[in-house]
Amino acid sequence: MKFKWSLLLAIGAAPLVAHADWAPAVYNDNYIVTVGAAVNGYYGQITYSEPRYGGNYLPSIAHDVYSITGSLKTELNNQVRDMATREQLNFTSGNLYGDANVTLQPNGAGYLTTRISGLNYVGTASGTKRKGILSATCTVTVRVRNIVANAQIGSATGGIPDDTVGLTADVSSDASCSTNIDWIPLVGLVADIWLEHTVTGVIKSAARDAIATMKDKLFFERDANAYAGLNRIVPADKVIPLPNGQSFAAGQWLQGQLAWILNNVNANITLGHGAVLGIVPGSTTPDSLVTGSVIKLNLVVGGVTLNIDMREDVIVVWQWRCTRTPCPAIP
Repeated sequence: MKFKWSLLLAIGAAPLVAHADWAPAVYNDNYIVTVGAAVNGYYGQITYSEPRYGGNYLPSIAHDVYSITGSLKTELNNQVRDMATREQLNFTSGNLYGDANVTLQPNGAGYLTTRISGLNYVGTASGTKRKGILSATCTVTVRVRNIVANAQIGSATGGIPDDTVGLTADVSSDASCSTNIDWIPLVGLVADIWLEHTVTGVIKSAARDAIATMKDKLFFERDANAYAGLNRIVPADKVIPLPNGQSFAAGQWLQGQLAWILNNVNANITLGHGAVLGIVPGSTTPDSLVTGSVIKLNLVVGGVTLNIDMREDVIVVWQWRCTRTPCPAIP
């Protein structure tokens, strides 16, 4: 009989556990850089870090990286808000997903053809639609996939020529309503707004802003052709020991070579979002370490291969929460 009651209690508690979740409380938050170098067949690496709050230069770099795609997210959020306003709905959320893959291709004359890809966007709006005595509560989901922004940077005046700027994407949407009715024209409206913003140049402006921010923060000082940004990640005093007993002055090499590299060598850079925290559902305790990439860079010049990887590591204390009553015990 005792076994039977235990079994019934376990079965009864199972649905409650499924409605519980975990909320993160940050215990420690650091930016960590790993620099690896292969020099004439010998490989070595170093790692250094700074706290997100109270660090010297790494938090500033992370902030600059995150700001690059901010204008794209703002413009896409504005589009969903525009749709919501027209249809008397409420904008509820908008998020840009994926790592931005940046391709730099020099043309030999001090210019870089720049391409940003790898990003996707999802936005939502919701509310109640009415027509006469009929009403329906609807949620509209907008998806902007395969976003690609491109432009030319590095001109002598620091400007970005308009005729080199472009942004393309696959735009779609769907509406979920409490009542299956055909008088709610929500799905086609999103594509119409995208077209409007394309014709009026708003989309193009968002692409220009994103690439201009990247130019100013990572590559060139504003209104100049002098190299400025990425050497902050690897300061001049960073030296990598090699297994043959020698060493490679990575910081000095990078500061001395990168201006030339940007004008002569194709480069690929990946921009991330850092560690992303949020509510985790379920009864299993999540991992205490949450990590996410900030920026990655790989350079190959002659007999030197340099890899730079900056990430954010967050140590989290997970706090048990429950979304229904009675709440089960902490697992």
